Amino acid sequence: MNTCLALRFTDVTIDPPHWPKPIQLQEAPQPDYQHLLPVQQAFSSITKPDLILISPQTPTLYAVAAALCWPDVTILVQEAQERGSWQWRDVASQTLHPVVAHSEQAAPDKPDPAALMEPEPTPALSPIPPLSVAPAESLAEPQEMATDPTTASEPAPLSKQEIAEIQAILQKIFNYTAWASARNDFRDDLEALKQRLAVWAQREPALWEQMLERETQGQQARALKQEVEKRYRRQGDSPEFVQWFEAATAREPGRVRAEAKREYSRLQAYTENRQRKKATPASQLQPPVWVNQHHPNSLRHLRPHTNWEILIDETGGLFDSYEAAERQPQQAGRWVALAVPGSVKLPQLKPNFHADEASPVEVDQVIGTLLNQPVGVLGLSMLDELIDQRPQWWSGVYRLIRLVMRLLPLDASQPACVSIYIEQKDSYGPRVELAPIRDLLLAELRSLYPARFDRLTLSLSFIAKTGHPYNGYVDALAYTWGSWHQERLHRSQLLGHCFLNPSERMLERLYMQLDRKRSLEPAEWYDLCCQLSQEPESSLVHEAMHQLGEQIQQQPERWQQYLRVVQERLQQKDYQSHQLASVMQWLHHYQPAEIQIPDTLRLQWLTAQLAADNHQGAFDLQRVHEAYQLGQQLQDECAPMACHSHLRIAVAATNNFEFELAQTLLQHWESQPVAVPGLLNYAKVLSSLGQAAAFVGQHETAARYFAQALERFSQLSDQTQACQERQQTQLYQLNNWIEQAMPADALATHLEAYWGKPLTQVIDELAGQTARPYEQHLLLRALVSQPEWDALRTRYLSHRDSWQTEAGHPWGLIMAWRGWLLYCAGDPVAAQAQWSAAVAEMLDAQHGITLHWIGTVWATVARNLTGQPVLLSDGTDQQAVVPQTWYDTLDPKIKTAFEHLQSETDLAAISQQLKVCLPFNFK
Repeated sequence: MNTCLALRFTDVTIDPPHWPKPIQLQEAPQPDYQHLLPVQQAFSSITKPDLILISPQTPTLYAVAAALCWPDVTILVQEAQERGSWQWRDVASQTLHPVVAHSEQAAPDKPDPAALMEPEPTPALSPIPPLSVAPAESLAEPQEMATDPTTASEPAPLSKQEIAEIQAILQKIFNYTAWASARNDFRDDLEALKQRLAVWAQREPALWEQMLERETQGQQARALKQEVEKRYRRQGDSPEFVQWFEAATAREPGRVRAEAKREYSRLQAYTENRQRKKATPASQLQPPVWVNQHHPNSLRHLRPHTNWEILIDETGGLFDSYEAAERQPQQAGRWVALAVPGSVKLPQLKPNFHADEASPVEVDQVIGTLLNQPVGVLGLSMLDELIDQRPQWWSGVYRLIRLVMRLLPLDASQPACVSIYIEQKDSYGPRVELAPIRDLLLAELRSLYPARFDRLTLSLSFIAKTGHPYNGYVDALAYTWGSWHQERLHRSQLLGHCFLNPSERMLERLYMQLDRKRSLEPAEWYDLCCQLSQEPESSLVHEAMHQLGEQIQQQPERWQQYLRVVQERLQQKDYQSHQLASVMQWLHHYQPAEIQIPDTLRLQWLTAQLAADNHQGAFDLQRVHEAYQLGQQLQDECAPMACHSHLRIAVAATNNFEFELAQTLLQHWESQPVAVPGLLNYAKVLSSLGQAAAFVGQHETAARYFAQALERFSQLSDQTQACQERQQTQLYQLNNWIEQAMPADALATHLEAYWGKPLTQVIDELAGQTARPYEQHLLLRALVSQPEWDALRTRYLSHRDSWQTEAGHPWGLIMAWRGWLLYCAGDPVAAQAQWSAAVAEMLDAQHGITLHWIGTVWATVARNLTGQPVLLSDGTDQQAVVPQTWYDTLDPKIKTAFEHLQSETDLAAISQQLKVCLPFNFK
């Protein structure tokens, strides 16, 4: 049949064109590919058409693939005329064709074409050798109708503007191919350029060959650059390298040679810069002064403000390959945010400041300025769980912005304005419109926390390097994190506090769980609840946990799951005392009203509360009495539970200096058959009896109890638990030997057996970490107790720049003994700083009477040795923390020793008074 086969794309919305031959329509396939070659291959499998019908809405990828597949087939595009009528235009010859009116060949029912948008203009293109330009008269308007549309017409010559655009495209194709790397292969950019060039190749087929030539040259340039870098790193700027370089580039095309020379110049500049930095003095940055045990630039701990400017920059070389970043963690992309409240005016930096080009002294000054200003710093690594596993540079920026907005201190009662400035990168520049991203982020925040974000005004924009006066500051932060020289980063103490390590992801991870409006898993809930005591009132953690609490009050089973995770952690001793109180308080506050707690669960509840009190040194007589009575009542029903509760009561009695009462209570369980409390509890009873004996100075008796307890723990079938319990009791045993004044050689033998390594190695491992605080406390007590261990004490002091602290017991004691070592080493100023921090920690209002007493004693020691009083943060005398009524109940020997201590300045005499005032491991 003599017909014209027309391939019609689904975006076409009008009837076929008027044509000499009857038109048979065939719907074009739309394969689900993102690149040109597979689409072209898919088209080649269908019958070759005589005509191709497209619309302005047809994806460029499909139109270009069809044109390349059938270069001699006429392509018509639908376009609108005035007054809502439509026509067809020949893409090559620009000839116009009318639409068939009510033809049998008309397309099936389509939407009203008059309602469609006007087609967008063809985008500008871009490089090639000189081409012929048509004379001006050939560019005149084409005639409205061709007399014989089946006759092939000559393509219109390329104009001067088109040639210039093509030349630019060809140059970009060469550049992108030459610059391709594991970091960025420019695949999408190259594909887009090729698609644009293919349109002109319809009229000038030689263009495609020129494109392939430029692409090949780009590949040659990339390979040559890689070889230049490889040889330069091995040979440097040696005569051998120069000779090879000249020979290797002499036979290359000009643009390939120029690209290789640029790489050579880059390597020379990099080497010179690195040598210059190595020759300069090391960082002299002064470590920050911490505020209430937090880094001064911790974003969520700053004061709330109503106006914030956030600046964002990045460091590293790998932003789009998680696997590559894992292999090269030093090159992993990292994003940094600097949050400046409106009340802060940072000093102006020199014009065009760039940390990579500045001297170490200048960078130290910039970072030092930030450490001394109330500005927030937050950084995320590409290896962090918060970043997508298939990341891109922008996705990391957006994740950081979301985290910043959740941690930003805002006053919910006031309107707020936040402006975010992102340093431009690649195609992300000031012309990129971020309003949709801003609206999406605002909608997300307001739906989750309306009271906080309903009156927030937010703006996002890309800026050039000089687009904000504070951009040099965030550049210096990014440089500090990414620099190969880590001393400045170490001195700034930003890493792990403001720059989050991949493991430092808890807050945002749990926020994401809350954002999804589901209750947290027990372990997640526990982790987030632990933050409550350390979070400022402006923190979103409080609001999030309140929302969760109201939800859990309606879910009794979930509430009980939360209680069980607390019990498990208590059983495994997997908790910190200062966090446990927050957990227990939250559970009590949001306890479902309909839960009728049985006596057994009530006893567990009281036992958990006693544990929280014990680890804060608190004593609640009513709680102790109720737990004792309930334990007695349930002894026949659940003896192990009752015994466990009485063990907690014994600790409470010890914290109240009621050592004999603790012994009496525990001796009841010692007299029972092992099967009654169970082997685990029975061994704990023996260990607790050893502690009670040590507190009253019965060190030989304590040693026997500790040995028996260790033997019983060894009989447990659960070897993991047995090992954990033995380690805890061994700590008590070693402290008891220190109290007995064991000879230095014997003590060293026991300590090295406990750690399984020499004491010098133990010092190097423990001095700069926070993971094993009770072991560090034991180490310090041992160092102080042996006068002949001068070399070991000096070794510990040599790590003073890396000392770390955390909140809670025993960190107050660790800082106190660090102060003692510093004072004995002749540095009373540094000693006073340690003692002030120790006393502030121990006298914290969240702690109980035991730690307050310990803090009072150490404050007295510090005052006597340095001549400077240690006061509370409000300026009051530290002794006012200990109630007189409680002090009056102390053993007369303790009160006498404390009275002598208040006027004592001799170190040996102070040591003796400390032993009485703070028996066993209370010091």
